[in-house]
Amino acid sequence: MTNSPLGVFEQLVDQQLEDLEIIRRCLVGESQAFSERKVPKITVIAEKKAKHAERVNQLTAHLNRLLTTSGYSADKQGVEQLFVQYASDPKVTDVKKKWQKLIVLTRKCQSDNAENAGFASVVQQFYREALSILTPQTTKSQATYLADGMASSEKSNRSLGSA
Repeated sequence: MTNSPLGVFEQLVDQQLEDLEIIRRCLVGESQAFSERKVPKITVIAEKKAKHAERVNQLTAHLNRLLTTSGYSADKQGVEQLFVQYASDPKVTDVKKKWQKLIVLTRKCQSDNAENAGFASVVQQFYREALSILTPQTTKSQATYLADGMASSEKSNRSLGSA
């Protein structure tokens, strides 16, 4: 069965599950790092997560090629047709379970990744605010004033102290 389309399909699904489990652990670590505001740790985790996400994408492309070269469509319907074709194979039930696990794990990773993106936004806002406090005002933002005491909308080289 290993060289049959079902066998190769199972191998690809197993590899994707392995990488998605790693991504899932990365997402948990990333969430914790966001809550602790450990930027260097976030960067390392994000790089690892991206590496495994790329591998999942490559495996998905291989899976799609397998389906199309075996005469199936590269979608849910094609997978179902593959399962029907190999219905008499004793391994098909296990492969179906792995496929369902892959779908559930993919959705969980997508959800966790979206949640972490929200954390990233909050952390970025925190650092923007901190930087705005620490960054001195530039001369561009210093107001100039007219004789009546109102701020001028025109830029001038004269500040209030030299007027």
